[in-house]
Amino acid sequence: MLKVILLSCLFFASNVLAEGNVLAESNVLAESNVLAESVEQLKVKAAQGDIIAQSQLGLMYDTGDVVVQDYKEAVKWYRLAAEQGYLIAQYNLGVMYYNGQGVVQDYIIAHMWFCIAAANGYENAVESRDLTAKKMSSEDVSKAQGLARAWVNVHP
Repeated sequence: MLKVILLSCLFFASNVLAEGNVLAESNVLAESNVLAESVEQLKVKAAQGDIIAQSQLGLMYDTGDVVVQDYKEAVKWYRLAAEQGYLIAQYNLGVMYYNGQGVVQDYIIAHMWFCIAAANGYENAVESRDLTAKKMSSEDVSKAQGLARAWVNVHP
């Protein structure tokens, strides 16, 4: 009789564990569905010109968080937000050019975006701009500064 009780307990415990695994799997699936919906909602907002959504998508593609890492896609979303004046996206776009991620490495363009972000009050951009300038000739720094001034004149 004791064997029957022990076997019943083991059977019951294994069913509970199996149900727990099913619940855990369904929670993971539900979470991934929520994340996919969130990404789709962000894309809708971003397509409508929402600079926060554009920058968040850029960051997601940049880091590979929730979506497959894709530097070109990150640059696309950062650029859309940066061109609308979002200083974090301007800074992040500078980082992409500095590192050559999703674009050809270009210290002049990186410096330009760091200048723009710094002019808009993003303190981290000042240090990045100065570090980038140390890798550039004085002519290239002047060119980057000229591009930044021209950009600011067109995008007041």
